[in-house]
Amino acid sequence: MVALWNAFWNDESGQDLAEYALLIALIALVVIAAVTLLGQNINTVFTNIRLSTEEPGSEARGNGPRPSLFREPKIPPGRAQADGSTSQVMIHTLSTLALTVVVVLAVASDLRTRRIPNALTVSGLGVALALRAVTGVDAFFAGLAGGAIALGLTLPLVMLGGLGGGDSKLLVAVGAFLGPAGLPMALLVTALVGGVMALGLVVYRGVLGATLAHCWQLTRRLWTPSTPEPLRTLGTPGAIAIPYGVAIGAGA
Repeated sequence: MVALWNAFWNDESGQDLAEYALLIALIALVVIAAVTLLGQNINTVFTNIRLSTEEPGSEARGNGPRPSLFREPKIPPGRAQADGSTSQVMIHTLSTLALTVVVVLAVASDLRTRRIPNALTVSGLGVALALRAVTGVDAFFAGLAGGAIALGLTLPLVMLGGLGGGDSKLLVAVGAFLGPAGLPMALLVTALVGGVMALGLVVYRGVLGATLAHCWQLTRRLWTPSTPEPLRTLGTPGAIAIPYGVAIGAGA
């Protein structure tokens, strides 16, 4: 476990294998189609789940739903002045500015060196959590949740050799800034932009057919681990990779 963590920490690569980028984009399109077709039903399901987690009669007593560490804090309109709406706006502005700076620097580094240094991603994570902590415990834990979700989604791809550790840590920082509420849309946009980048690159290089064949082989290999075919990674000779930090920046 320590060795895996050290490998992840030392990996500052800002690249994503084209095949992974295309497959992730395909998944994103399926998710969008599903939400579009089943949106109303999904909304009803989540509404029922939310209501089932609230104390009976809490709305009637005026207490509202039970607090959640993963719910973004909201200020009732009538209490905006009392709770210091000016400071809230200032913190939001600082957070947006900090996220923009982190993303711009990461994209620039990725395009120039194909690396996204830990100094940038870890600093971004720290700033995101610090700004959230100023606004309260709920906001802080929402930032932790956003970062944890991003880490949980990207770490397996890093371990499989299809995504650079620098990209994963950048997305963790973005998740901390956006929280669970803003992260899903960022992930969808990132996936779609990454897919377009990968598609454009393989078409430009004239290897679209071969790349699609690799996508099928990769899918079969992941679905049936016993398949003797070697797993395609960033280190595979002839592998085509894209600077995925650009896609993450577009999503953020």
